[in-house]
Amino acid sequence: MDRLQTPPIVTSDFVYLRLIGDRRLAEDQFGKIQIDRTEEIRNWAGKLKEIRQNEKDVKAAIVAANNHYGGYGPGTVDIFRGNMDMEKLSFENVNIEKINHQLELENRFNWKPKEKENQTTLTDFV
Repeated sequence: MDRLQTPPIVTSDFVYLRLIGDRRLAEDQFGKIQIDRTEEIRNWAGKLKEIRQNEKDVKAAIVAANNHYGGYGPGTVDIFRGNMDMEKLSFENVNIEKINHQLELENRFNWKPKEKENQTTLTDFV
C-alpha cells in the first residue's frame, strides 16, 4: 500500500511537528515508553536538522507529542531532544505537590461554558 507523503516544502518561518499515536495504548499504560519509536524520531530529527541548516528563514520549530505516541510524552521529548543534540530534560526539581495544589485551586471554580443551543457569537463561549 502506498503511503501519503507530504511534500517537503517550507512555507513559513517556523516548523510544527506533531507526533500523535494511534490509541492502541490505554491510559493506564502511560508513564513509561511502551512503543519504540526511536527510528521514526531519528528520521524526524534528521529532517529538522536539514531544515535548520538549509532554510535560513525558519526561526523556530515546535514539536509536540502525546502519550499515545510512545506511552510517555516526556520520554518521547527526551528521545527527540537527544536526537537533536540537545540537553536531556530533568524533572528532579519539579514540585508535584505545588502543581497539584494549583490544579485543586483552579478546579474549585468549576468553570463551565454557558449552555446554549447554537453559538451565535464568540462571547457565547465565555
